[in-house]
Amino acid sequence: MKRLIALGLVIVMLCSTVPFISAKKTNPYKAISNPQKLIDADAYMLVAIDKTGHSVLAQRNMNKIKYPASLTKIVTAMVTINRVKDLKKKTRVSARAVEVLEGTGSQIAYLREGDVVSFEELLYLAMLFSACDACQVLGEAVGGNIKNFTKLMNEWVRSIGCKNTHFVNPDGLHDDNHYSTASDIARISLAALKNKEFVKISTSTSFYYNGSTFYHTNRMLHEPLDNYYYPYAKGIKTGYTKQADHCLVTTAQRNGVYLLAVILDSPLKKIKDEWIACSYLDAKKLFKWGFSRYLKKVVVAQNEAVDESYVLNGKNACAVKLVSAAAVESTVPEVLERDAITVKALDPPDYVKAPLKKNQPICKARIYCNNQPLGTVDLVCAQDVEENLLSHFSTRFDESIAQKPAYGFLALLLMMIFV
Repeated sequence: MKRLIALGLVIVMLCSTVPFISAKKTNPYKAISNPQKLIDADAYMLVAIDKTGHSVLAQRNMNKIKYPASLTKIVTAMVTINRVKDLKKKTRVSARAVEVLEGTGSQIAYLREGDVVSFEELLYLAMLFSACDACQVLGEAVGGNIKNFTKLMNEWVRSIGCKNTHFVNPDGLHDDNHYSTASDIARISLAALKNKEFVKISTSTSFYYNGSTFYHTNRMLHEPLDNYYYPYAKGIKTGYTKQADHCLVTTAQRNGVYLLAVILDSPLKKIKDEWIACSYLDAKKLFKWGFSRYLKKVVVAQNEAVDESYVLNGKNACAVKLVSAAAVESTVPEVLERDAITVKALDPPDYVKAPLKKNQPICKARIYCNNQPLGTVDLVCAQDVEENLLSHFSTRFDESIAQKPAYGFLALLLMMIFV
């Protein structure tokens, strides 16, 4: 009997420890206290994306000039999407688009001269499989030639505020004059993610074309790749050249928190006898850290008073409160100090003229968390304010006297008759 009891205890102990050991070994969500020391990339950014704006949660060398490699293709895709109304439209592959890449060792989809391919198919091949031949075809079809297309690329990035980016080709093959920064790549990615067509293409995991299945080159998206896989990751683009090293732009969403990771110049490292591309591990570490430290909170309530403005010619009020038009949710640290969130009106008017209607827009306000901007909100009137007609005529009289004395005398006469 004692032997049976002892054996039973051993079995219970073994069974109870199995889940613990398994969880410790495979848990991909363990919190990271400080990502800075664990990130191998020379430049990176972790950005929280909210409806009202975005905020930088972590960064290193975000304004340092780097080679973007195939992250370039994000811009190639956006210029194409912005300029081609019907992506189902087809174009023909030229001899030049194929021959120009010979001997470069670049990633290609083996398009052939004379192939007729839709713009949509080319975008999938460029974004998912990083096919440089697809980019060359897009450049010729959209820009007329590659020089004109790269001009369009540079014009677009400048239009969205990039100041340290310059492109000389649509595919990202190395050129000393082809460069960007983590900050600009983040700006480019945030602009691209506003486009539904871009999101649909860049977050697909595979694409079937001409008898073959092409898989997204982001290894974080594919579960069999255990070292890299991250269940919350989506899209967007990978990149590699010898000069740029490994680059990555990807997103992840969990519990309402939406994060963007930009990784530039991340090495290949030997870990336990296996060569690992650290760009994917860097993104995983940043995501884990972000999800463990930040959450989505209402930082400004609807109708929350932010400022007030003097009312000119007001009958029932000499001032009116300016309140937020809507509640605002933002990604903020899990633990917030009492005064961490501040809201400041942007260019509030010195005064507003009656009559005013409740919820009438007046100006905007910027929301800050620990002095870092989170986004903006519209400020509106908190109440109706009627016009004081006597005050109105008095004001017009003063203005008339100053501008044209004769009109001022007429206004005075009218006031004497009707008031």
